[in-house]
Amino acid sequence: MDIDQTEPSTLPSTGTRSEIAKTESLDDAQSEDHGSDAESSRSLVSEQTRQKRKGALEVLGHIEENFARLREKLYEEKISELEDELQLLISEQHPELADTLDRLEEQRRWSQKSAENWRDTRTAHVRNMYNASLQSIGRTYEESKFKLRKTMLHRAERMMRAASDEKRELDRRIFDKYIPPASPGPVSESYSYLKSRIPTDYAINLVMTLNRREADDDLQEMKGRLSTPNSSTERYYPNPANGLPLTLQYDHRRYPPTSDSYYSGPQHHLPPPPLGPVDYSPTTVYARHQPPPTELEALSNVQVDDSRIIYRGSVIQVGDPVFVDNATSGRFTAKLVGVTNQELTLQRTNGSKTKVSLHSIRADTVQLKRKE
Repeated sequence: MDIDQTEPSTLPSTGTRSEIAKTESLDDAQSEDHGSDAESSRSLVSEQTRQKRKGALEVLGHIEENFARLREKLYEEKISELEDELQLLISEQHPELADTLDRLEEQRRWSQKSAENWRDTRTAHVRNMYNASLQSIGRTYEESKFKLRKTMLHRAERMMRAASDEKRELDRRIFDKYIPPASPGPVSESYSYLKSRIPTDYAINLVMTLNRREADDDLQEMKGRLSTPNSSTERYYPNPANGLPLTLQYDHRRYPPTSDSYYSGPQHHLPPPPLGPVDYSPTTVYARHQPPPTELEALSNVQVDDSRIIYRGSVIQVGDPVFVDNATSGRFTAKLVGVTNQELTLQRTNGSKTKVSLHSIRADTVQLKRKE
């Protein structure tokens, strides 16, 4: 039975069990106070009380039943609401869910934008570092290339200058440059001393200053003359190559005698050498295309002594580097590795060995010069 169908007349003024019990206690108290009433009235009151209690219990049962139905209805309504909310959540149409999703979506967009900005910043930084590294590598490469090119150019220029100097030395005649004079000193009149004497650069330079006619005159005058000077103005000096006496005339007014002598007799200084390089033009005896030297000159140019050769006053020992001017094979640089009475053994820069006869050296077809 629905609660709306309950008759209002049957309901008490109060609807709780405590109130009903209190009413019953009051009735009992009243009945006890009136215990002296008649038995008839007591039984009537008891019957009425039981009827009231019965009616109250019935009303209370109806109330509890209605409350149970109400609770069931509320439960069903709550379940229905929860099912509807669940459907809204599943379909993502719940208002609270939509608001929360909007906030989450906004936060997601902000985080994504921050991540993209960070990515762009890092990408730009890495790109800048990459470009800087490329520029540094390029600059290093260009600097290294420039330094290498500069070094190689300088080396090539030095090699070209060295080759040019060597070619100029090879193209030059053996005695085509000025030889500085040595300090003049007294010369012994002993012929044994003249034989063992090694010619000096000063003596060689002095002989080289003579022209062809003067040299021929001196050779004619030297033949058979090994005696002392016949006058104070005439003096015999050794030939630079073979030690034979060479007659020279002096002017006492230009070259006064010296006082530091160790032998008796007149002594004089040798004439000073020329102030500039000797003239080696084709009109002189030392030109390249002049007639070959005489036999005496050829023999005096070369002397062999053990492991060395005395060539035109210059001592060349085994192991010394030399410039070679060969009329047939050209000019080249070599090292003297062997000396005999008949030939010389020269080792070129490429390791090959060449033999040069002393006859070709005396014939002036091969010229040597010690490389300083």
